[in-house]
Amino acid sequence: MTATMTNTEIQLDRRALVAALNRVKGAMPTRSNKTILECVRLQASGAVLHLSATDMDVAATTTVNCEGELSACVVRFRDILPRIKSSKAASCSLRFDEDRNVLVVNGGRVEHFVQTMAIEEFPIVVSRRAEQSIQIPSNTLQHALKICVTVSAREPSRYAINGVLLESDTEGTRCVATDGRRMGLVDLDGSVNEYEGSAILPLRFASLVAKFIDPKRDGNIDIFVDEEQAPDDEKSKPATIYACGSDWMLTSQSVEGNFPSHRDVIPPAGSKFVVSRTELTSLASEVSIAADSLNTSVLLRFAATSLGVSTSAPGCGESSGAIDAVFEGGGDEAIVVGVNPAYLLDAIKSLKSDEVVFDVRQNTLCQRTNSVRSSPLCLRERGSDSVTHVVMPVNLGLPPSLETLGRNCASLTT
Repeated sequence: MTATMTNTEIQLDRRALVAALNRVKGAMPTRSNKTILECVRLQASGAVLHLSATDMDVAATTTVNCEGELSACVVRFRDILPRIKSSKAASCSLRFDEDRNVLVVNGGRVEHFVQTMAIEEFPIVVSRRAEQSIQIPSNTLQHALKICVTVSAREPSRYAINGVLLESDTEGTRCVATDGRRMGLVDLDGSVNEYEGSAILPLRFASLVAKFIDPKRDGNIDIFVDEEQAPDDEKSKPATIYACGSDWMLTSQSVEGNFPSHRDVIPPAGSKFVVSRTELTSLASEVSIAADSLNTSVLLRFAATSLGVSTSAPGCGESSGAIDAVFEGGGDEAIVVGVNPAYLLDAIKSLKSDEVVFDVRQNTLCQRTNSVRSSPLCLRERGSDSVTHVVMPVNLGLPPSLETLGRNCASLTT
């Protein structure tokens, strides 16, 4: 008796398939002792091929238009991608032979037979539930996430700040991140929020969302926060977060813990100085070359018409320079602040306007510790409060005489 053949087959654009496979690869673990997590799930129906991958923390799904249908199957990523890339044809076909448990990849001249894995072992990739959403312009969200990923804490042990806070309320929607030494806050202008609340996006999830976004194809990104209510006698579970683009979806659990109150970090308004972002980037980059492991700071000397940047390190010499600045009032017109140059450069490079506004308060002299205390430094684009960077200062040691310090600071108070 001859066995009944159960084959399904699809035809699709080869380059689109390669791009889709590379996209879901981001959700796969870099290292794993579970072979099934090194696989991609394929299934086509209704002229759409669905591809899914996961590392059990983040799941990714994307789609590609196709002709035909393909039964659900699971293959190792490293087995299917090279075979599809090796072809030069514009289109390719995928055929699943269920009787032999193989996926047949045909790029024109060569047929590849790829062994499939047990589909029941592949983790379930959940689809979005009907929850209230936040609709965010794609370019706005991508820019915000890139800023926040840069300033977010990298240490997994600092779990509450090892991610990006997404907050939505009656005042709007924003992303916030900090590593304890600096903070980035970005208002997501143009967002439409049905959801009101907050969730901490895992750092890897936030990074993948930024990479998945293609402003040319994704007009808006929908963020869904599924907060499952737990019984009174049980601990609440982390919310499930869905980020959905035009042809992709990323899913993850929110980070547990309480994110620091970002409103308490932003200092009161102080003196405002305006400088050219391009000139400051160039100057700070050159001067910071002289910094070393013993002195990782640069001094910013604000004056009425200039901003001086300098640093020195034992055995490495000194470097200094200055650019034009405009003092716009708010306090003293002469202030000295020490900052980490890497944090300063990250902040100014993320701003789009060529005019950067520094908002800084005057130093104070602490007689008990015999040191100069500086206030946090705020950076914004001129004419816009959408992006706010807060950089914690490097405390200045007491100079040989107060007269020396007086030449740099307008006043010192106890």
